[in-house]
Amino acid sequence: MSLVKKLADRWTVMTGGLFTFVLGLDAPVALEATPATILATYIINELALATDPGDGAAWPMYVSSMPDGSDVENDCGCCYDTTGVKQFRLMNGIHQEKFGIQLRIRSVAYTDGFAKAESIATSLDAVNRASVVYEGETYTLVSVNRQGPVTPLGVEREGTERRDLFTVNFLVKMLRVA
Repeated sequence: MSLVKKLADRWTVMTGGLFTFVLGLDAPVALEATPATILATYIINELALATDPGDGAAWPMYVSSMPDGSDVENDCGCCYDTTGVKQFRLMNGIHQEKFGIQLRIRSVAYTDGFAKAESIATSLDAVNRASVVYEGETYTLVSVNRQGPVTPLGVEREGTERRDLFTVNFLVKMLRVA
């Protein structure tokens, strides 16, 4: 490993993943899936705090849309892509950015929904260069930075069930491994 690579890795560790550097003149490899899809896959497969919606198990985690209906669990979650942050541009023209993701939890029991949102958020707070595989592509979650506490949104207006909603917003630095 080159000295420059070691220094770049050390800087990433020292800043808790806040700053990472791409070495060389090539731009980072483009993502093949949305950031919300990649993070939802990590929550399902690596953290095991939610399930794949196709499994029919408790706490399914959806992406971009939280469905409703008699065949959908009342207690579920969804990851949405939101506005991210362009951090800076390196001298070689490469832009460093973090993707915005909102986690939304829906639950019949207020305390269960809050606990699920807090559990996922706390687990994501600890992410430091974690790997996740989605459709054969490997991604590195460099860091997941929570932007605030779990926020209760109140009771959902649609549907016949009384279900509480909670959100947590994140800025996520992720890279596709070439």
